[in-house]
Amino acid sequence: FASRAYAEANGLPRTAAELGRHTLIGYVPDLIVSPSLDYAAEFSADWRTSFAISSALGQAEAVRSGAGIGILHTFVARSMPELVAVDVVAPIRRAYWLVYHESVRPLRRVQIVASFITKAVERERGLFL
Repeated sequence: FASRAYAEANGLPRTAAELGRHTLIGYVPDLIVSPSLDYAAEFSADWRTSFAISSALGQAEAVRSGAGIGILHTFVARSMPELVAVDVVAPIRRAYWLVYHESVRPLRRVQIVASFITKAVERERGLFL
């Protein structure tokens, strides 16, 4: 995604290869906790982050401010009308899991929180499509 202001000032890439000519916003490499969260390589082998930010919301705000092009969760970007999609690569789909240790499964407070999260995600399923 990019902001409309960024797109007007810099244009948008027409191919994945053109991404390298733009200011790219991404994660701090040392803070990526899992290889499955290293999205940039799936977009372009030439992805070189110009502006590294450790949080997804921080990246969204940087993109929104016009600082460059970033890989954002679609459910976050949809809430920002000033953003435009950069459609040079196929979207990435990921699964999210609610995980907790089996030893805490019987605890009522854990059951309540897990149920709340599950119901909230099910209720808002449309955001994640």
